[in-house]
Amino acid sequence: MNIKNEKKDENYDYTPEASRFTLAILLATLLIWAIYDSFKTGNTGFQWTLVSGTIIVYILTK
Repeated sequence: MNIKNEKKDENYDYTPEASRFTLAILLATLLIWAIYDSFKTGNTGFQWTLVSGTIIVYILTK
């Protein structure tokens, strides 16, 4: 491996990947919870509000 590639890997910013991965886990958890709650109680609950708010905040911060 040459020096250019080592410096590139050393300074790599993982923040975009980490935020997308965290968002995916959060949304998957909320969607599963919302669907389960919808079947169990017949009500849509506040999970959809959390999903919508999370997506809006994520888009605004991008």
